[in-house]
Amino acid sequence: MADPAGQLRGVCGFLGEKYAPGMTEPHRVAGMAVPARKTWRRRTHGALDTSRAGTWSARLTPDQIRLSEAVLGERLTSYGYELAGAVRPDPAELPCYRRVEVPRRAAHAKRRALDRLTRVRAPGPVACRPATG
Repeated sequence: MADPAGQLRGVCGFLGEKYAPGMTEPHRVAGMAVPARKTWRRRTHGALDTSRAGTWSARLTPDQIRLSEAVLGERLTSYGYELAGAVRPDPAELPCYRRVEVPRRAAHAKRRALDRLTRVRAPGPVACRPATG
């Protein structure tokens, strides 16, 4: 968040894509690119802001942090995130997590498939450019 342009240049380089300065202003195209039904992405309609960086530590309970680090720890560190160093959860907690995880992953896959189907059926092409004027 401190250097969005630098981070985006790195991501674009990794993907073999050309960087454009407008990438740091997603709110300019969010009205056209993010459907209203995707309410969980409502913050894409505002400018980039660092106010929520790190707020997970206040929004998650210590048990949630322990479980998150147990399940996602390797992935987080591979992406350069520092772990909070929470004590590992009781092994009996992991099966409870798995019982919730499996249906959530299935629901997420279903939602992605429906979104893909909606995009395929949409009249295209849709230009995601801000209106000039």
